Amino acid sequence: MVKYHTKNPPIQEIFRKEKKGFDTKALMYQDILGYPLKTGNTNFKLREIGKWLLQNNQQLIDEYTGTKGKTPWKTRYENRKVVLKLC
Repeated sequence: MVKYHTKNPPIQEIFRKEKKGFDTKALMYQDILGYPLKTGNTNFKLREIGKWLLQNNQQLIDEYTGTKGKTPWKTRYENRKVVLKLC
């Protein structure tokens, strides 16, 4: 059974900016919204979008650099599952 995300962020959250640019949570929302457009996949599960975010979201990419860059993808996903539950 597919569990749908029922808590939708207000539109202001998606486009919130700070002095340096977009808020990191806003960038995560933008990447989530961009997933079906960039991949062409409109029917997806949380694990698919979570794995894609780990490879394409700059905040998550930056977190796994240096020695953490050797962390396997499955472990990265499990470690970030809370964040990847669509914020």
